Amino acid sequence: FDTEVSVQSRWTIWRGAAAMIADRPLRGFGLNTFGWVLPRYQIEPTSLIFMHAHNEYIEVVAETGVIGGILCLWFLVVFFRETWRRLRASRQPWERGVHLAGLAAWVGILAFAMTDFPTIIPAIDYALAVLAAVATTAIEPTDRTQAAAG
Repeated sequence: FDTEVSVQSRWTIWRGAAAMIADRPLRGFGLNTFGWVLPRYQIEPTSLIFMHAHNEYIEVVAETGVIGGILCLWFLVVFFRETWRRLRASRQPWERGVHLAGLAAWVGILAFAMTDFPTIIPAIDYALAVLAAVATTAIEPTDRTQAAAG
């Protein structure tokens, strides 16, 4: 595994993706088309075939355009706002811990998505959906937790 080749390959992919975005900035090329369209836009010749951008954000904009990118950004803004609201409303440390755990997992995947394409794996998508609920949903005390609290 040669890190320099990996980094160089990503720059090659991203330059081609930038050309794709410039060609169809508003609507993109359609979901799951990146690997099929990229060869027409690659600036540097390569014998490698890249089916994904190795950057989830670039791939989303290349496939869905600025419209899709804005919708994804809107979701993230709402997610972070609701998580922050839930954290501030938490009365118990354990409750804040639960919300922070969901948030931390999301931040980790979002960081990972800058150099790879994790959401292509359905299990990660399902986990992210559950973690979004964990981060943003109020935790109502049950009779057992109220009795334990005193």
